[in-house]
Amino acid sequence: LNTSLNLEDGGMAPLYFRNADRLRLEGCVAGLLRDGRSLALSSNREAALDHYSRLLFARLRESSPSSQLEVYFPADTAAMLARFNDVLATQSVQQAMKVSGTEPVARIMIVHDAGALADHEVQLLARLVQNFPGANIRIVLLLGTSARSRKIFESFDRRMLRWDIEAPTEEQAQAALELARHEGHFNAVQQLLQRIQRKR
Repeated sequence: LNTSLNLEDGGMAPLYFRNADRLRLEGCVAGLLRDGRSLALSSNREAALDHYSRLLFARLRESSPSSQLEVYFPADTAAMLARFNDVLATQSVQQAMKVSGTEPVARIMIVHDAGALADHEVQLLARLVQNFPGANIRIVLLLGTSARSRKIFESFDRRMLRWDIEAPTEEQAQAALELARHEGHFNAVQQLLQRIQRKR
């Protein structure tokens, strides 16, 4: 619960394998912070999901230092719902159900291994986020690409953003390695690519 996110990367500049990924990530940051939307990140490469989710969390903190990022795992569902109730307890029902015209500090709940959540937990989470926009809570679900993960995504409404993260092509991987060689981060990028290529 509330695990601290290790965002340090040995001084490396953020590594994007394609320019479209950089644009997509910026779109996700804007959607979460400016538009009040939630997000589902998925990939069939666990290391790629981990890499881009770290970049996302770093950009969220950079863009909105006052917003709160809280990390949860499936075993923490009760604590996550309790946190939701704590936030709602400070507001009237009318306030919680109203979309605020101001830009209050966002609370972003990051759910690792969201595919392991039970159906009723996913549906309850989706209802809370959708029915109480005034609570200013967004959910970031980290998912695989299983049928179970797709079913979870469908529990949320169309306002939820989705990004299916693709592994780099051979050409993109080589380009990243060449750049890393010039910038002195070859070993770190090579290790990242090896993890991604394990297809886990």
